[in-house]
Parts: sequence; structure tokens; C-alpha cells
Amino acid sequence: MEAQAENGYRYLESNGLPVFDPQGDLVGYRGADRDITERKLAEAQLLRPQPELAALNEIGHELKQKLVEPTKLPKIDSTA
Repeated sequence: MEAQAENGYRYLESNGLPVFDPQGDLVGYRGADRDITERKLAEAQLLRPQPELAALNEIGHELKQKLVEPTKLPKIDSTA
């Protein structure tokens, strides 16, 4: 659930239960809302592309390819 505030949107997590009178009629709800805006912003930050990590990943991939390539050693003549 989102609630708009002066500085933009705020994210709220709501938890509540209905309250009934003795006749079984709904008289309201009892519960609480918690502002989880900081958590949502942190989650969004983690999901953003990270160019530095992508560059490091590419370098790691290139190094791995060089290490996996067969090493070419000079042929030794064993008859000599």
C-alpha cells in the first residue's frame, strides 16, 4: 500500500483485524501501519544495474578464459 506524503510517496505495511460489536456488526478495524519506505528504496537500489560490478564480471570472465585455454608448450624431441 502506498500513501502520498509531502515529499513524495511513502510505502506502508498494514496489519489489522476487524472489530465487531456484540450483535456481530462491524464497528471498525484495529491495527497498525508501519512506514517501510527506507526498505523499499534499499531494495530498489539493489535491483539497479551496477556498471562497476558488470565491468569486474567481464574482467573475471576474460581472465578465466585465458586460464582455461590450453597452454602450448614447445614439442620436445625425445629421440635426441
